[in-house]
Amino acid sequence: MRFTRFFVLAPLAAAACVQPRAPAPPPRPLPPPVVRPLPPPPVPVAEWNDRAPAPGNWTYAQDARGSIAMYGQAGSGALFILRCDKNGNRIFASRPGNVAARMTLRSTNGAKAYDAVPTGGQPPYVAAEVAARDPQLDSMAFSRGRILIGLDGVGDLIMPIWPEFTRVVEDCRG
Repeated sequence: MRFTRFFVLAPLAAAACVQPRAPAPPPRPLPPPVVRPLPPPPVPVAEWNDRAPAPGNWTYAQDARGSIAMYGQAGSGALFILRCDKNGNRIFASRPGNVAARMTLRSTNGAKAYDAVPTGGQPPYVAAEVAARDPQLDSMAFSRGRILIGLDGVGDLIMPIWPEFTRVVEDCRG
């Protein structure tokens, strides 16, 4: 029985005498991840009637030729002028400029383009002649909050629609 124990315990004792394995080397650190910046999100292109209007206010006046509404900031030249020529039963839409171009009058209901020519005055403006009963003027008068006056080569002018605009149109039709 002693031998039996010896044969059973001997392999266990021999196993206990075996040198332990060397510890495994620590794992290599992973390289840092490559951080690539995300591309900038596309700039949302707001519809023209969602963009902020140009700073300024409308003013209204009358003179011997008819009535006039001007949009701009006090102390600087008008950004837009709407003039009624009562004798000719026509309306002139003017923006600063000195080169003939196409002027687009836009409302929330649509747009119409007109030829604009230099007025020859100082400061220089270009003006488009519009018949007093042109339906585009009604469309602009009833536009939802804003109107746009585009001028080729210059860009768009967005303005709030106030009663001064409509008053000039009505004066010219009267």
